Amino acid sequence: MSDQFVGDLGLETTAPGNDSTVTGAGAVPGEGGRLRWSALGLTAIIVATAGGNALVCAAVCVERRLQNITNYFLMSLAIADLLVAVLVMPLAMVVELFGNLTDYSLSARRDFFYF
Repeated sequence: MSDQFVGDLGLETTAPGNDSTVTGAGAVPGEGGRLRWSALGLTAIIVATAGGNALVCAAVCVERRLQNITNYFLMSLAIADLLVAVLVMPLAMVVELFGNLTDYSLSARRDFFYF
């Protein structure tokens, strides 16, 4: 990769008061907090989705008055949504943030998860 191309992608960082440039694993696209704020927002949506659906399931299981056919149907929908929130949404978040799992090195993904 040429230095001009890497600079156009925003993958280079310069330490304050230093003329050296770091390119590659330490430089994460969207630096300046944009990538981290996006990850925080998507994580909040995932946690809220999983938590809300878990509360619906708990309410139907614990409260005797809520145990009827209609609420069992709603609980089955909540279980399906809970599985989507736990299994699908985290992978979709990674793809949304990085574009593709193979586009970035393992160290760039490792740096992302350390916020």
